[in-house]
Amino acid sequence: MFGTLYKVLSVKLIFLVAIAVFEIGSAICGAAPNSTALTVKCTITGLGSAGVFSGALIIIPLRVSLDKRPTCKSNGVTEQFEDTQLT
Repeated sequence: MFGTLYKVLSVKLIFLVAIAVFEIGSAICGAAPNSTALTVKCTITGLGSAGVFSGALIIIPLRVSLDKRPTCKSNGVTEQFEDTQLT
């Protein structure tokens, strides 16, 4: 979903919207009165998180020169996945 939005609309706008959705979802998760409400509200947070993550992967090639890209990707995003892979 976010990949298509990033392709069609402004990357900056969609990234900021994704951050806003994530923050709003996080804020309302704190006010959940029961576990059902918490689950629904965490879904909103997860949606925003998906947009932020995919946006970060899209922004790196747009803003970082070719010789510095491996350093940017290895210091942040890819190391998180290497720790969580099941072998």
